[in-house]
Formats: sequence, C-alpha cells, structure tokens
Amino acid sequence: MATPLTFGRYTVERRLALGGMGEVLLGKIDGAAGFSKRVVIKRLLPHMQEDRRQVDMFLDEARLAARFDHPNLVQVFELIKSNGQFALVMEYLEGVDLGMLLRTLSKSNRRVPYALAAEIVANAASGLHCAHELTDEAGKPLSVVHRDISPGNILVTYRGGVKVVDFGIAKHESTTAETIATSLQGKFCYMSPEQARGDEVDRRSDIFSLGTVLYELLTVRPCFTGRDQIEVLDAVTAVRYVPLKKVCPDIPPALENALRGMLAPRLVDRYQTALEAERDLRSYLAGASTHDLAAFLDDVMGQSPAPLAYRVPSTVRPIAEYMVDEELSSPNQEVRPADLERVRAKCAANPVHQALRSGPFDIPSDLTVPRRDTKDTAVEPPRSRWHVVAILLLALGLVAGAAFLGYDTYVKSQQPHVQP
Repeated sequence: MATPLTFGRYTVERRLALGGMGEVLLGKIDGAAGFSKRVVIKRLLPHMQEDRRQVDMFLDEARLAARFDHPNLVQVFELIKSNGQFALVMEYLEGVDLGMLLRTLSKSNRRVPYALAAEIVANAASGLHCAHELTDEAGKPLSVVHRDISPGNILVTYRGGVKVVDFGIAKHESTTAETIATSLQGKFCYMSPEQARGDEVDRRSDIFSLGTVLYELLTVRPCFTGRDQIEVLDAVTAVRYVPLKKVCPDIPPALENALRGMLAPRLVDRYQTALEAERDLRSYLAGASTHDLAAFLDDVMGQSPAPLAYRVPSTVRPIAEYMVDEELSSPNQEVRPADLERVRAKCAANPVHQALRSGPFDIPSDLTVPRRDTKDTAVEPPRSRWHVVAILLLALGLVAGAAFLGYDTYVKSQQPHVQP
C-alpha cells in the first residue's frame, strides 16, 4: 500500500491545478471519531520561495483573506509552512467558475437567463463590497481593490452559491509586496479604463470590471475585443463595445441601466460602491433565488459535479494540459540546492516564465493554453499580402526609373557640346 502524501497535517489526495508560480491541491484533515474534512491547499512552488516579491504577494493575500467573513468571499482557514513552502488552506467547494460556465454555454448556443445573471453579479458585488469596506484593527480603511475581477475569479457552486476568489494581486493599504510601476496586472479585456491606462485605481475599478462580467453573462461574448492585446487595451480605454441593446434587443430597461451604471467611462458617473450596484440588480431580480441558480447550473454542467480547480493568479492550467515534473513539487519532498538550481534553469527556458518576467502584457494565449481546441476558436482569415507585393514593385520601379534617368544624364554629359 502506497504511503499517503502529506503536507503539514493535511493528507493530499491529488493536484487540482498547476501554474508557473504555484499549485492547488485537494487535501483533507482527519480527526477523532471518524471526523474528516476536505480542504483546498494553495501553495507556492519550491523554486518561488526565494523570490521575495512573490512570497510577499502570497503572504499579503493570506493576511487579507484572513479578514474575510462573508458568504460571497472564499474562506481561508489558515496559513501554514511545511518544508520551507508557504500554503493557504481554503474551503473546498464543488462548482465551476464563470469562465467554464460561459464556454459550456457558448458550445451549446445558450445564454444565462437575465434574472440569474443579475443574481450572480449581485452576489459577487455583495462580496466585493465587504472586501472594499475592510479596515485594520484601528478602524482605518484598507482601501482594498481586487484588480482582477473576471469570469475565472467568480465561482458558482452546485448549491447556487457565488464566491469571489483570488485576491493574489489585490491592492490594499497593508500590502508589503513591491509594486512594479511599469506593469499592468490583471486581464486586459476585464480592466477598467483607468486601470488600462496605468492610473491609480479604487473600488470603482472593480465595479467596472464586474460590469464587463455582467455584459458577458448576458451576451455570452466578451465586452471588449480586438485582434491583439493592444487593440483590446484601446477598446477598454475608449470604453468601446457593442451596445447591449444591439446584442440583446429584449433586455429589460432596469438591467440595462444597471449595466450602464457599472460601465460608465467617467468615475463620477459610475456606481460609487458595489453596494449601490447590488441594490439596483436585486431590485430587478423578481424572485430569482439560489435554488434557481443551482438548478440552472445542474442543467448546463450535468449532474456529476467535478472538484473545483482553484486558480493561481494568471497562469493556472488544467493538470491534463500540463506535464507535471515531480521535481517541481512533491508534497513530501525535501528541496535540495542542486534540485533548486535545475528547476530555475528549466523555468528560465520556459516561455510562460519568460512572458511573466517580461511584462507588462498578459501571457499570450498560445502559451497559456498549450492544447487549444480549434473547433471552438474563431480563426482569423489570412491577411492579403498583395499590398506588400505592390509596395515592393513600386519601390523597384522607382529605383529603375532613377537609374535610367541617371544613366541618360550621364550619356548626354559625355556627348560633345556643339555651339550654335
């Protein structure tokens, strides 16, 4: 019988996800009289433990999450350190993130009912408002800004609950991690215009980002799109998107007005708190409940809930798409200096790692998802190259013309000049 893998006092059942900086494990803790509780363990990989900035960001997330006490924020039980590795122990949930839900809906050409979309976003707004309102022990506001609100960071459980997760790049007053001023942190198409410009952000930036999530839930298409990252950023900063009424002609006016208040380009015109957005969304709900949401999720995703793969900031991929090198992380492994150097060398040659280091752009999608499903990917038709050929022919013509004129001038200059 194989020896169970352990991490601290937790037994590790399997890995849920692995990224360039951390991994997520499904574990459990056993107690007296048959007591057993499943948990999720999110920890930094061994070779990241000596990166002071990454460790500081991880510890900041832990300290911040320890203050959460709200049904719409993921609960963190403790911060542990074992064999030199820090880890967060969090509640275990069964469900899916909105990104997975939207992909499934897109494949089946379905949409989220308007009332359920409002229910999801209203609950997320409630959790965000709690985070925004956090204070320190002296009552001083922490001015928390999540900065990475997106479908992947909002979870819906099979019981109809909604959770906002992953405060890994959150900005708050008690942060100790060094901020790189030239980098943009977050996913471009869900940023607020002020975040995309690199300006200072406050809670209203999260409200805008939550508005982009609501837009996508209602339309099953991203709010801001472009052929590349630069075009996406341009669309975000200009707040240029297809009007909701054009995509959903039957959208109720109350819901359209709520979205307009979340996506207002000017800060003064936007909802000033997530609570305001929640109240307007709930005024529209008309009886939608967690039971309705649970039934819808069960209908879309099927009746066999899979364990939720929690997200590590920016780089998580399903384990089936990531070749796991056990030297990177084994729960019982002691990390030797020679192993650490070998891992560093391997990561230095990894294109994902290089993309993370280069900044300020997001990791290219072809690196983030190694095995893309081309059936579900819109392929851009190849661009015509005739304009390139035309330019080359024109250039050659100009060179030939200049050469001919030069030669003609030279021949004439060599002819004897006859006086009239």
